Amino acid sequence: MKHTGVPLFILTAVLAALLSACASSATKLRPDRVRAGEGAFFGHVRVLNRDADLTSRCYVVLTDSREDRKASISLDGSGWVYSVVSPGDTYLSRVLCRTTGMFQRVVEFKTRDLRFQVPAGGKLAYFGHVTVQMDYDGARFATGALLAGALGGPVGAGVVGAIAGGTRVDAAKQVTVENRFEDGLAEYRARYGDACGRLQAVNAAIPWPVQKPGGVLRSSRGES
Repeated sequence: MKHTGVPLFILTAVLAALLSACASSATKLRPDRVRAGEGAFFGHVRVLNRDADLTSRCYVVLTDSREDRKASISLDGSGWVYSVVSPGDTYLSRVLCRTTGMFQRVVEFKTRDLRFQVPAGGKLAYFGHVTVQMDYDGARFATGALLAGALGGPVGAGVVGAIAGGTRVDAAKQVTVENRFEDGLAEYRARYGDACGRLQAVNAAIPWPVQKPGGVLRSSRGES
């Protein structure tokens, strides 16, 4: 659809700025500084679009059982995530990425199938090695005004509201979760050294596959 008078590069820049302002670093965890009432977690997320690696161009949104946002995290090229949220049920609910190429799109994958438990009390939950395959072919575009929606609220609401509409997809074909706890544990020890002793890593890998998986693939682009 057309966004009258608003070039694509402006839309992309505005969305990127909004996400960056609201999202935390993928590796913000300090094992010796986890506060009371916080739970620590880690894992790996890789995002592909038809085999092109988009990981460093993506954000993940974590929510609770009521779909309230717990955190928005900006991924780096490594794919590793170390962070803290409130303990309890945690869903890796949304992945939002800027595609590559001359005409960039914002693509979102949304699901409620990626659930894990974040414990409190000096533990570090491993959620698994998650690979998201967007499989976006450029033919599906969202309805609604990207700029107006993006400015309508924080990343947990505004951005999702901005990318309205969508195509129902089979999450089993879009997502895989591997339980590679020993690999994750080795990486945690290598990254944090002696400080890793402050938190006990526990295997809380997302169960996969799940029954009746499903998700929504959404995309948006501006046209002059």
